[in-house]
Amino acid sequence: MSIPRSFVEQLLQQCDLEELVGRYALVKRAGRNLKCLCPFHREKTPSFVIYPENQSFYCFGCGVGGDAISFVMKAENLDYPDAIRFLAQMQGMTVPEEGQDDQALRLRNRVLEINRLAARYFFDNLSKPEGRPGLEYLKSRQLRPGTIRHFGLGYALPGWDNLKNYLLNRGYTEQELVAADMVKRGKKGGLYDSFRNRVMFPIIDIRGNVIAFGGRVLDDSKPKYLNTNDTVVYKKSRSLFAFGFAKAAGKRKLILTEGYMDTIAVHAAGFENAVATCGTALTAEQARMMAGIADEIIIAYDSDGPGQTATRRAMNILSQAGLTSRVLKMEGAKDPDEYIKKFGDARFGVLLEQSENVMDYQLEELLRQYDITTSNGKIEYLRRSAALLAEVERQDEREIYLNRIAKQLDLGVDTVRSSVEAARNNRSRRQQQQLFRKVAGSQAVNRDPVNPEKARFPKQVRAEEEIIAYLMEFPAEIPKTEEKLPPEYFVSAFNRRVYQRLLEGYHQGETIGLGLFHQTFDSEQCSSIARMMAQGKQLTLSQEQLEGCIQTLREYRDRLSGEDIRQLTARQLEQLRREKAQKRR
Repeated sequence: MSIPRSFVEQLLQQCDLEELVGRYALVKRAGRNLKCLCPFHREKTPSFVIYPENQSFYCFGCGVGGDAISFVMKAENLDYPDAIRFLAQMQGMTVPEEGQDDQALRLRNRVLEINRLAARYFFDNLSKPEGRPGLEYLKSRQLRPGTIRHFGLGYALPGWDNLKNYLLNRGYTEQELVAADMVKRGKKGGLYDSFRNRVMFPIIDIRGNVIAFGGRVLDDSKPKYLNTNDTVVYKKSRSLFAFGFAKAAGKRKLILTEGYMDTIAVHAAGFENAVATCGTALTAEQARMMAGIADEIIIAYDSDGPGQTATRRAMNILSQAGLTSRVLKMEGAKDPDEYIKKFGDARFGVLLEQSENVMDYQLEELLRQYDITTSNGKIEYLRRSAALLAEVERQDEREIYLNRIAKQLDLGVDTVRSSVEAARNNRSRRQQQQLFRKVAGSQAVNRDPVNPEKARFPKQVRAEEEIIAYLMEFPAEIPKTEEKLPPEYFVSAFNRRVYQRLLEGYHQGETIGLGLFHQTFDSEQCSSIARMMAQGKQLTLSQEQLEGCIQTLREYRDRLSGEDIRQLTARQLEQLRREKAQKRR
């Protein structure tokens, strides 16, 4: 779908990047700029810089950068059009649809309408005689009417075509119902309802749209849960059940459960910051969604074997997203829903407060694995626990665990401490070796996945980047620079493409900024452009430096080798021939 460029420029002008980022992190003034802990990776020292002058940002820790649109795409896991809609909604603006990819846009809107009607249909079924089994099931789970209404729960009637006929009678086509995954096509071409005789859980995005459903059987038949497949409005790996409610709760802590009923039970108990994955194991995209609104996650998975396996996996994924995680240890119940029913809301609140940090959880897991009444068990437990403690940076925190392990193993604290120090030394040596391998040669230093030619032409690519950074800050210099430096003079294909887009945007009267690049450059490439701009700010480039960079590229052009010439395009060769002819004259 095409969105008018003029609208995007207006939107970016109206957005305040400081206010936007401030919704996700604590922003502080740092001279002319602003800094905060990066919302996209774990760090202790702020490396995420906001540049108010041009409304851009760059994280010197993880390399993510861009403008307000880039930030929303990353923070909310949205594509470009949806990020614009998200920002427009925040600003009270309406997105004009231009030249529309009518078919795709119409289908998306129709699927959202189908989902909304289906959710209403399922909910209304609960008040009908034929829907009594669904209502009785929800009552048996001790759900109050207000909770049922709050989450929009419902019931899919038995039968093969109840919902299909309901939606067809309201003007929706069979193709649209299939696209929404509300019906499926049988082997003989007939259609049947995807959900039958199930309690229904609508999945709602942060804008209030019903994007999918989960359905649970009323008995022990399989599959226990059935979920909407990916559609034009729903990606299972990028969605969380009750995420909108949890975000509205305004806390910087989330409770992560395994399923719909657990999340609903936790909300009903008064803890409205609970979410669940939508019929899938936790994904990196979901972890990044949570990192946008929280700093800490309490993992409240089932206490059985599969639940504990899922807990360990979730801890790793959450850590990679920069989140601190704690683990809820439930005794006397297999999941939060059962625990709350048995022991009550207040006791569950105490349990949340007592949730274990990751180190406590991991040490307890180790203790269950090894029999420390035997010599081999003691040795293995000491070795594995020392390796865990080697990762703890704070000495006072390490000392607490050192003493605990020493008591468990009936060893002297110095003995345990020496094992941990040895593990830390080994860890340090490994890190140094990795660092050495990383910097052991200019090729490694200059490797850049966005611009791989940087390794071959470090000096020239650096000059190109400084030229781009200067022109982004001082667009009035573009015409004079273009006269001295045609795009063909750029050595690297990526920077040449950026330069050409700059020239094109200038001549078409577009606003010079990161917004120029969203529709033709991916997020990683936009981050690379943001890096150039950020480094240009640090260097405070001058007109003299610009001239020096232009001269660097012109000089290289004058001394191209035979191999270099063979790699030029036909257009570049023709340009080079004209230059040589001009010099001879």
